[in-house]
Amino acid sequence: MSAEKRAYLDTSALAKWYLNEAGSEAFVDFLQGLDSAAISSLALTEMRSLLSRRRRMGGLSVQLESLL
Repeated sequence: MSAEKRAYLDTSALAKWYLNEAGSEAFVDFLQGLDSAAISSLALTEMRSLLSRRRRMGGLSVQLESLL
């Protein structure tokens, strides 16, 4: 019997999944190996803040930011 593979994902990890940046492919591979994952109840708010900051810095379009 093998142990279930679970992980807690913080907002910086979720950004790797949502945005194409260094380490994104490795993170997606990691996610696919999990049985379950948990996120904070604040993750949506934190992610919106992260995306808004990236847009203001010129690294993200309004269209991509609005997909969340």
